[in-house]
Amino acid sequence: MMNLFERIFVQSKVNEETAKDIMINICISINAYVKQNSKFHDSLRIDSFLIDQDNKVSLLDENKSCKFLRRAPESIVDTDPVYDDKSVSFELGIILFEMVTSAIPFQFADSKDWWYSKLSNPDKKKLFWLAHNPNNKHKLSNELIDLIECLLAKDPANRPSYHDIMEHPWFA
Repeated sequence: MMNLFERIFVQSKVNEETAKDIMINICISINAYVKQNSKFHDSLRIDSFLIDQDNKVSLLDENKSCKFLRRAPESIVDTDPVYDDKSVSFELGIILFEMVTSAIPFQFADSKDWWYSKLSNPDKKKLFWLAHNPNNKHKLSNELIDLIECLLAKDPANRPSYHDIMEHPWFA
């Protein structure tokens, strides 16, 4: 087994089909964690997971993963953030983006961050994608782009819960 970060950033990004397989296994591991611990993991990052050659995923304990966090916007402004299914979805959006591009989408989920300010503005999303994916070099499908945008929505009410992610057309 290796860390998912190593798999993506050291070896190479993954194609969409592999990303689907990994995302399904990530959601399974999150469900197992929630059932075992009666709470959501509060630091989901690409380095929070171990992955084997068959794309089976294991979630590491919270204190074993990197603490440089790109949190959901509501978690940044709240002094006592609550981690729920919507914040998990946001973090899964970051992980999915990283898997298919081998890049980070933004530094902070804040309007002061150039990247996030474009992604969170419906009129400027195109700039975000042009900057990250010029000439569609990553060959991302429209369905994948839509899922990432849904997961990284600024307003948690506009994000699917992580339970509902598999219902998105990208997984069809």
